[in-house]
Amino acid sequence: MTVVHGGFGRSRAASNSDTNTTDTRPKVHVWVNIGYMQDIEGGEPVFVSLPTGIALDTMKPVSTKGSNQEFVDFQVARNDMLQQFHEIAEQLQPGEDTIFQAEGGLAIQIRRVQEEKPEAVLTEANRFARTLFQKTA
Repeated sequence: MTVVHGGFGRSRAASNSDTNTTDTRPKVHVWVNIGYMQDIEGGEPVFVSLPTGIALDTMKPVSTKGSNQEFVDFQVARNDMLQQFHEIAEQLQPGEDTIFQAEGGLAIQIRRVQEEKPEAVLTEANRFARTLFQKTA
């Protein structure tokens, strides 16, 4: 398994950055994205991911109670895998990612989103804005 860090194409994976809707769910800071690395002629390889990532930091461990030992062992293994993902994510700075590439081409990206920036306000320096209507007295 190869680990790839940072670079072009990794910032386009799921980031939950659309803020046009009001949502009561907690803000996601870490995503797990599934995809593959694609070589681009004359450029760096690009991570091509599925359209939607998996929110890692809001995922909770499952209950490990039960009378069936095989089921309990399975649940413990799932929680251990989740913990391993969390440990990798804790090492990432905002905006960083790491990619684990498996044989056969499948890749898993763990990505910490950029720190949230304050809402932008219109200034005269904005070259895209203009006044459309004149005020009448």
